[in-house]
Amino acid sequence: MLKRSFSMMLAFVMLLSLLSPFTAQAENITVVNNDNASQTTSPQVIKEKLVNSLEKAKQYYITNNQTISSRVISSHSGYWSLSAMYALGMDIKNYKWAEGSEVTSEKSYWVKPKTAASSTSNEDAGTIIGAYILGLDPTNLGQRNIVEDLQNKQKADGSFFTAYGESWASIALGLANANYDKAKHLEVILKKQNNSGLFSGFGSSDDLDVTGWNLTALTLLNDADKSNKTINESIKKAVDGIHAKYQKDGFVDNTNSMASIIMGLATAGEDLTADKWSYEKNGKKVNILEKMIDDYQLEDGSFKWMIKDTKTNLMATEQVIIALADALNGNSTFARLAAGEIPDTNPPVENPDTEGPTELTVGTISNKTTSVTGTTEANATVSIYNGTKLLASTKANSKGTFTLKIPAQKANVNLVVKTADEAGNAGVTKTITVLDKIGPTKLTVGTISNKTTSVKGTTEARATVSIYKGSKLLTSTKASSKGNYALKITKQKANVKLVVKTKDTVGNKGVSKTIIVKDKIAPKKPTVSKITSKTTKVKGKTEAKATITIYNSKHKKIGSAKASSKGNFSVKIKKQKANTKLSIYAKDEAGNKSSKLSVKVK
Repeated sequence: MLKRSFSMMLAFVMLLSLLSPFTAQAENITVVNNDNASQTTSPQVIKEKLVNSLEKAKQYYITNNQTISSRVISSHSGYWSLSAMYALGMDIKNYKWAEGSEVTSEKSYWVKPKTAASSTSNEDAGTIIGAYILGLDPTNLGQRNIVEDLQNKQKADGSFFTAYGESWASIALGLANANYDKAKHLEVILKKQNNSGLFSGFGSSDDLDVTGWNLTALTLLNDADKSNKTINESIKKAVDGIHAKYQKDGFVDNTNSMASIIMGLATAGEDLTADKWSYEKNGKKVNILEKMIDDYQLEDGSFKWMIKDTKTNLMATEQVIIALADALNGNSTFARLAAGEIPDTNPPVENPDTEGPTELTVGTISNKTTSVTGTTEANATVSIYNGTKLLASTKANSKGTFTLKIPAQKANVNLVVKTADEAGNAGVTKTITVLDKIGPTKLTVGTISNKTTSVKGTTEARATVSIYKGSKLLTSTKASSKGNYALKITKQKANVKLVVKTKDTVGNKGVSKTIIVKDKIAPKKPTVSKITSKTTKVKGKTEAKATITIYNSKHKKIGSAKASSKGNFSVKIKKQKANTKLSIYAKDEAGNKSSKLSVKVK
């Protein structure tokens, strides 16, 4: 049932189209065609990496049967996982479906009766593709003829409702060898090709996803001998347009878009292991397939969507698997399905290298470190991860020495340093705990005066805070888990210089602050000599350098003077009448005012 004419192959290539349009972000990288640029990884090594990557992905599908089973039976979208499993060469009929989520169960989308036609060509196309992979008849699936439903959705102008539906419809109807207006539909696809060579989606702007899908569709729509001049010109224009875009913008940070492009290019006959499809980043040439594997495949074999992500994206995993299988086999997974072929995800490799690096030394890493050095196997790739986040990656030189630039990390964080040889074999890893080499950087101190007996403030959590007068330690305490502290001290004299110091839990000295003890204590009442009606100078004793002010009974200032460093003062006043009441105050240099001294003129 699956062996069909070449035109049917077109039914499958567009498996990538399920993703809705998005705005892609590109890295600042450039495709390299310069023979003098740094040498890229050899095609043989890239193929070995593809084999290893697809094997890891296969293990993900075997291990996560509950997730895969639920995905497959829930809706027509399950055809993505089915197609990925087919691309991996898995025995789908004998797959260990999760209990209660078998493809043949009553709740399975592929078994449940379908009482009405679906509303979209996308659903019909996915259903047809999935049915063929499962060995089911899409002309009698759930008591409906899905092929006929899709045929009926073709409009008078030859289109199928949506930009994404065009590619899907071509693939699915081609697989079913259905009778529909292919000529008009081809016109619809070709009209969406822009001058750039890329195809537009819903609007007129270039759309990478649609370009990849249409490139695959056009390749499979071509005559058996690939002699259709119009299609050949369109394919060449699209391939050149994709290459030009990567020369300008680099690798798009989105695995769905990259997968659709890789599928289209592989189907069009492009050798993606060739130097043409490498770009230069940080002085190193990286192949487009290597980029997909090295930066987006997680440890469990699945793939993430964008570089910043840390978790599995099932849609991305499905599409990347199909794309990598296409690149490895040099043909469309869906064309091979239409021809009844079993994809070869394990082609023979001459003298394969299966053992990763066994040597790894890593220099000390602290929270000050921005450059990590070490040694490993010659030419091995060394990568540092914080959790699942890749911090840096580099290639060791021919002597095995490497240097990695990383952003400073927090103390006590566990970093994992991984190695892989040129064939992609994972090697020895090391877990490094970031040492704390930075003392506390934060310190606030409350006001300290000559009245203070408790000093409060904030610093680094659990840091030790100490107060010194000269070299003498006055007091010390440990901050709380929130960094709050309170220190008990004896009262200090005004204007004394104190130093507050910090130290973290591992002994790193941190920020310190110099505090001048403020004067908050007013002078005592001054003492004065006898004042008579003949007195013109009032003499007495007060705090050193305090200012003495004398007021008459109407609270009018009649004289003021500053005491000497020994506290002696002499204030000039006019003669006052006998029995006049005078008020005398002392104010120190800090502005603290004494209580009133009342004196009666004799």
